[in-house]
Amino acid sequence: MALSKITELSESEYDAFASKHTYANFLNSIYSGRKFAKRGWNVYYVGIYRDEELAAAALLVSVKLHGSYQYFYAPRGFLLDYEDRELLQDMCMEVRRFVKNRNALYLKIDPYVPYQQHDPDGKVSEGGFCNQRIVEQLQSCGFEHQGFTVGYDMSNQCRWMSVLDVRGKNEEQLLKEMNAQTRQNVKNTIKNGIKVRELAYDELDILYDIVNRTGERRGFEYLPLSYYQQEYEIFGDHAKAYFSYLDLDDYKKRIEEEWEKEERNIEIAQEGLRENPHSKNSTNRLKSAQSHMEALKKRKLEAQQLYEECGSIVPLAAALFLFYGKEVIYLTSGSNDQYKKFKGPYALQWELIKMTLQKGYDFYNFYGISGLFEKDEDGYGVFDFKRGFRADVIELLGDFIMPIHPFAYRNYMRLQKIKNRLKK
Repeated sequence: MALSKITELSESEYDAFASKHTYANFLNSIYSGRKFAKRGWNVYYVGIYRDEELAAAALLVSVKLHGSYQYFYAPRGFLLDYEDRELLQDMCMEVRRFVKNRNALYLKIDPYVPYQQHDPDGKVSEGGFCNQRIVEQLQSCGFEHQGFTVGYDMSNQCRWMSVLDVRGKNEEQLLKEMNAQTRQNVKNTIKNGIKVRELAYDELDILYDIVNRTGERRGFEYLPLSYYQQEYEIFGDHAKAYFSYLDLDDYKKRIEEEWEKEERNIEIAQEGLRENPHSKNSTNRLKSAQSHMEALKKRKLEAQQLYEECGSIVPLAAALFLFYGKEVIYLTSGSNDQYKKFKGPYALQWELIKMTLQKGYDFYNFYGISGLFEKDEDGYGVFDFKRGFRADVIELLGDFIMPIHPFAYRNYMRLQKIKNRLKK
């Protein structure tokens, strides 16, 4: 089978191939390309044809380094069958030639390809797959593997993710497979009538405000409002923010309905005790109803206090999601800690998981985790929250760098290390 030389593709040609590919990701989409272009990067869509059919493609972006050299990056690697050794070798060789002709100093890729199989607890699955051969094939093509890293690194895309496979399942199965505490939290949001709705462009300040407060509380940097606005502008219908909240009018109505129900239970129990003063069933029913009414009194008072603080809507949590390829991706999020008892993040996750099913996507991607799975390790709380939904741990191959001008690249990296040390 004849392979062509690398060729530049139009945006529409690339999109038709990329959006349906196994390794499709928002980072290697045309929308990501537009985002890079807006930031001043050079953007190229390239591909290789096999017997007049597009067999491999990539989004390549570049930016000037020092002198005349360029840094090239293929976000989430190449779109091809990594098991096809001949195709992979040709793509690496052709991309190398392409970027060298444009004075690349080095090329970086971070393929959207799993490395080895893990169970939901993070342990390597016995008898599961391992793609070490793909790592070795990329190395044989001139790439240098940057290691099997763990932890959070804001300068690179995440290597570890938490992903829920919804294929062939329904809502009942997904709820049943959650761990007991997560399932109970979700059910409580349903019982309390926690609502979720999409945020319009001119409402993105709600998302910004909630994420902002979360960042201040946890001590991390948060993104400006313009970031969320740009995501909406560039990704269009693929980017959606959702907001979970407590509707106090509805909440108070639910309390009143429960109150009336317990009043009936008390009447029935008292009537039973008049007929049989020693009835254990009626005695227990009376105690249970009275206890529940005491709890409802507290909830009534709490609802009134919340109404005075917030009005009819209590904001609980918000997040930005991307709908692309075969997955729904959960990105930036935040929650109001003072209202955490209402479990707003759980309502948000469950609504979007259901949406993943309804819209025909295969995966709900909780996205980045640290790759550390012990209680005292960095990022354990985030991992544990996502694990509660019975999501699988996905470990990607990692980052690879291909030096195009090896001597100049080594000198450049040494200078970067010196600069970083001086900054410290």
